[in-house]
Amino acid sequence: MPAGYGWRLQAGAVKPVYFIGELRAFIFTDATGGEYRMQPVYNNVWATSEGPKVWLDWTTQKLYFPDGSWWFMNVVSSGLEADAGTWPG
Repeated sequence: MPAGYGWRLQAGAVKPVYFIGELRAFIFTDATGGEYRMQPVYNNVWATSEGPKVWLDWTTQKLYFPDGSWWFMNVVSSGLEADAGTWPG
């Protein structure tokens, strides 16, 4: 959510990375603005290999954390927004 020039206010977000129309990775952005690449692990499950250890089950659209909590990532930014295609947490 925009909060002024150069500012964002969010708990976290997941953004897909496409190359030639094919889904290649996800970028997880935490509350500090740090970005972490998520690579495929198995059957539509993607995980970070550095930074916070989180994983995304693309089938259920849930982002899981090591403590067992999860976010349901079902809201998508519109195509006209600066963060188009991002799922906020």
